[in-house]
Amino acid sequence: MSVDKDFRVSIYKHEALLCTYELHTEFEDGEYVDVSSRHTSGEAFDDPLEDEAIDLILESGLDSGVGIVQGFKIEWVLLNKVFDD
Repeated sequence: MSVDKDFRVSIYKHEALLCTYELHTEFEDGEYVDVSSRHTSGEAFDDPLEDEAIDLILESGLDSGVGIVQGFKIEWVLLNKVFDD
């Protein structure tokens, strides 16, 4: 079974919202197979911070949550989940 999940990811520094992304993830049989992101507002960040934020989200296994990466607060919320048999 495959599952696609779409998230809204917000990045904060000292409670100030710096930027948002839309994150699309694809899983097959519970294993992560692909991810893509699209910057939607604010200042885009370099790949290492974005990559670490994606790792945080994927490793958490949560549909929504909050974490810290390189001193930035990362908040994500599930927007959509699609199951394909």
